[in-house]
Amino acid sequence: MQYSAKLVVGIDSVTPIKTIIWDWNGTLLDDASIGLEVLNSIFADYDVAPITLARYREIYGHPVQQIYEKSGFDLTKLSFEAISAEWHRRYLQRLESSALHSDTNDTLEFVHSNGITQTILSALPHDILVRSVIHHRLDRFFTEIQGIADSLSRGKLENGSKMMGRLSALPEETVIVGDSTHDAEVAHALGTRCYLVSRGFESRSRLEKHGVPVFDNFVALRLELSAVAGKETRTAQ
Repeated sequence: MQYSAKLVVGIDSVTPIKTIIWDWNGTLLDDASIGLEVLNSIFADYDVAPITLARYREIYGHPVQQIYEKSGFDLTKLSFEAISAEWHRRYLQRLESSALHSDTNDTLEFVHSNGITQTILSALPHDILVRSVIHHRLDRFFTEIQGIADSLSRGKLENGSKMMGRLSALPEETVIVGDSTHDAEVAHALGTRCYLVSRGFESRSRLEKHGVPVFDNFVALRLELSAVAGKETRTAQ
C-alpha cells in the first residue's frame, strides 16, 4: 500500500492521527444495495435496463450524472435536478431498512476510546444524513455531522475545508475514511491522509488506483490505526 505523492507531504509514519473524518454511505452504513435498488426503480419507470451491483460499483462516481449516462439513461428527457430529487425521495423511504456494517459500532468505540476526534462528511443531503445517524444511535460519537445543502451531491470538498477550519485540524494529523474515488479526491485536495474501504459503492480495483491504503473491513483498519494513531492508542481487538 502506497500513498500518493501529495498525500505524503509533511506526513510520516510517526505523525499521530488526531482527527478522523468519516464518509457515511457505504463506509459506516451498509447501503450500496439500497442505493442500487432505488436507482433500478427509477430506471424501470423510464424503460432503462437494470444494472447489477457489480456494474454499479464500477460506474459509481461524482458527479453522479455519469452513473445515469453510463447506464443508458437519457438525461435530456428529465433534468438531473428532478431525477436526483426523486432518487433521494425514494432512498428516504428505505432509510430505516438500512443497516450499519457489522463492525461499525466497535470501530467507532475503538476510535473514541483513544481520544481521536470523529466527524462525518457526506454528500448526502444534511437533513437525511442527520436523521440516518440518529436512527442508528451514533450521533454521540461525532463532533460534527455535515451533509450538503441540496440533493445534487455537490460540495463535499468545500464542506470538508470549512470543517477542518472549524476543528483547527492539521492535514497531517487528519485522515479521511471513505469508500469512493471522491473521498480520495477530497483527501488529496485537503492534503490529509486517506484510507479507503472496499465494501461500499466502489470496487477494490478502482480504489487501489488512488495510491492510498485500501482495506476490506474495519478490523484491518483498526490495526492500521493502532500503528499510526499515536503511542497512547490501545491495541485493536
